[in-house]
Amino acid sequence: MGKYCGTSVVGHDWCGGWLFSFRGAVALKRRKKTFSKKAVQGILYIALFDLQLSYLLAFLGREQIAETLSITVVTEVIAVILGYFLKAYFETREEEKVRLIEQRREIEEKQVFVEGLRKGLEDDGAS
Repeated sequence: MGKYCGTSVVGHDWCGGWLFSFRGAVALKRRKKTFSKKAVQGILYIALFDLQLSYLLAFLGREQIAETLSITVVTEVIAVILGYFLKAYFETREEEKVRLIEQRREIEEKQVFVEGLRKGLEDDGAS
């Protein structure tokens, strides 16, 4: 590794301020499709299809039914997306909290270990 390279506290290799594992973590998140992502995607596809049906109904002269269907579908889409955004926000916030707690615990463990080594060296030097 170069002059400005090293290993971070949590064990990631970095060089010049860039984490090498960052790209890998982002790639893993992109590939990972959770159940909720699949469900939201399916609901949105169905909603788009239903919106197209409302245009077809309006073309056939059923304007009142088409308008009611459109309002229902748009409400459904907004509710689903808002619910998904809230779920994702709270999950991410909780994951971040857990990650910070684990980092803090690792740092404290390292500090205790180093203090123990120093104390041991001081005791050996005093004898």
